[in-house]
Amino acid sequence: MQGKSQVKALATKPPITTPQACGASIVTHSGRLFDPVAGTGPLAIDDIAHALSNICRFGGHTGEFYSVAEHSVRVAQILPTHHALWGLVHDAAEAYLGDIVRPIKRQPCVRGLVEAEGRILIRLTHSLGLSWPMPSEVVEADEILLATEWRDLMFDSPHWRPTHRPLMGKIEPWAPRQAKQAWLAAFTRLQPEAAIQADHE
Repeated sequence: MQGKSQVKALATKPPITTPQACGASIVTHSGRLFDPVAGTGPLAIDDIAHALSNICRFGGHTGEFYSVAEHSVRVAQILPTHHALWGLVHDAAEAYLGDIVRPIKRQPCVRGLVEAEGRILIRLTHSLGLSWPMPSEVVEADEILLATEWRDLMFDSPHWRPTHRPLMGKIEPWAPRQAKQAWLAAFTRLQPEAAIQADHE
């Protein structure tokens, strides 16, 4: 398995590079630079957890705030152990690109963003020693959570219906801080020796 070093929390934030040097890069929560389009820059687990915990599912159109981080934890929870880490990180690229809702992703005009999402996810899963492409079991679990979230968090609409049966039990959304902590705890449990290599390709 690749990436043997322990993931360590940052003690201090590194200095932020001047805007002139940023190009297409964004400044992450930890102060690092990452280019979401090229998929280059250091991937940091805390950055991913922090951003996902502050991004709302369904483009923000839920009845109350429900984060991508919580969604990811719940996907991991219904998967067998050997696929759970894949479930936890399946939306990790959204930490750098945002949650692009499905109807938009299907449009040719945003093909470049979808490809960028793929580049980030390939880098991440490769660093974690996960197989590519995404296992069908993870896709299925994602659909089951989508159906459950639609039932519990969205207003009933005649315009769309989920294709899968929702889970039993109602989702009570977590606050962003709780979602971040749950995501990091799940990551530590599922991949205690994993490290994201900060390659600046």
